[in-house]
Amino acid sequence: MMKSLLTTFLWAACALSASATDYYVSPAGAGTKDGSSWENAWDLATFQDRASESNSGTSFANDDNVYFAGGKYACASTIWVRWGVQFHGSTGAERTVFTGDTDDDGTADRDRLIRVVTRLNDDRFVTIDNIDFEKYTLNQPSSLTINNYVITNGVGVICINECSATVTIRNCHFSDIANSGNGGGAILARTANLVVDDCSFRNISASSRGAVMRLTSGSNNKGVTTINNCLFEDCAVTTNAAAGLVMLQHGETLTINNSVFKNNTSAGNGGAIYCGKSESSYKRELIINNTLMYNNTAVSGAAVFWGDVSNRSVTYTNCLIDQDNNSNTNIVPAINITNVGVGTYYISAPFTMPVGLVGKTISSETAGVLTIGTTYDAGDDVPAGTALYVEGNDGKYYPELNLSNASAAPTNLLKGSDVAETTTGDGKHYKLANGESGLGFYYAEAGGAAFMNKAHRAYLVLGGSEARSFVSFENEAASVKGLQNSGTKRSGKFIENGRIVMMKNGIKYNVVGQKL
Repeated sequence: MMKSLLTTFLWAACALSASATDYYVSPAGAGTKDGSSWENAWDLATFQDRASESNSGTSFANDDNVYFAGGKYACASTIWVRWGVQFHGSTGAERTVFTGDTDDDGTADRDRLIRVVTRLNDDRFVTIDNIDFEKYTLNQPSSLTINNYVITNGVGVICINECSATVTIRNCHFSDIANSGNGGGAILARTANLVVDDCSFRNISASSRGAVMRLTSGSNNKGVTTINNCLFEDCAVTTNAAAGLVMLQHGETLTINNSVFKNNTSAGNGGAIYCGKSESSYKRELIINNTLMYNNTAVSGAAVFWGDVSNRSVTYTNCLIDQDNNSNTNIVPAINITNVGVGTYYISAPFTMPVGLVGKTISSETAGVLTIGTTYDAGDDVPAGTALYVEGNDGKYYPELNLSNASAAPTNLLKGSDVAETTTGDGKHYKLANGESGLGFYYAEAGGAAFMNKAHRAYLVLGGSEARSFVSFENEAASVKGLQNSGTKRSGKFIENGRIVMMKNGIKYNVVGQKL
């Protein structure tokens, strides 16, 4: 049974029901359409009937799994979740897409889609993964009554209300969502604990109160939200009001890890995050780790805005936070150089190469040998989105941003991302390593398959059908120049004058153990 690691752990910890059932859905259905297998999958209409407001409470039970085949699902009515149900989209080449364009004319036709209302039961864990949501126009009224509670000023494509257990949204992509009302275009979470992993949010707008995500609560011990490895790009708040792409209106803690907020606009305050005014009932603690917020614009607080600066609780670790309304924190994720004297780096913002480092692109590959392309010495400006192979002494180096640099990145076989993600591109995928054949790029997975790359690291993609598990540099001695000089006492393995050299206690040896 397919379950996320988090859901599986919580299942064991909380002793959820052992009578879970798997259901299968495809756009057109198959066979008897009883949902028991892919060969007899429900069609969309049958699934929607089972998941309707009146039927969802009796159709499903805790820890049931609903699997959706790849393809488009133009839902004509709202999907209700009243138990701890897990929705799993396709993990194959064809994504599972829930679209608001019901007649396939390129225009959004409907608004609300998924309502998670589990009535504050702590054992009802909900997961939505591998599903994309696109083309929704939220023309909802200013309020909506759910379970006798009136939600005002905004209802999202996914609305979570009174869900004490954790709701996890993972590997979902939200795009082209316009909300004429206030807040939560993609996600609205009230009195809920929420985890959002590996998701992207693009071209989403609302008038105010969290254009993408609105976090609110009716209880001072609920409202813990964690955002991991997510991208917020080209989104907008359209009026000069309480704003932010993500609004921590009420709640305990908002933690953001390894994420990127860039090229977003706000006609109000808070180009990325808005924290509401202080109230004794809500802690409103903000923790941001290894996250970029840049090229966002707002009336005040292009990155983070606090409604009450006298009682702010915020922690930044290894972040680029450009124009916080309370501090000018400007810490760019570090370039990490190993004890072999090399590393890789990627950041989508332009920066100046730090003193002590040399960065290089890779322009071409011939017969398993790489050619160095553009070289950036200390003090040189590096264009945004330039993936680099970097040389220097081991340690951490913090670049300075140069946001005025509008130069285009050079032609480059190296790629990277601001967040940890699976490598992309046609061809074989390699990561930098100092392996059996010396320093170079090696398969990270068998056959050069895609692999999970760390945030702000570069990787190599080579086209062609010929399988080479290792590629080296055109001039190995030149490409690692200065990494280890003859006076060093450091132990380790490196390449010198085109050969592998072992250093131990300041003495050099060749690969068979002979002193050099």
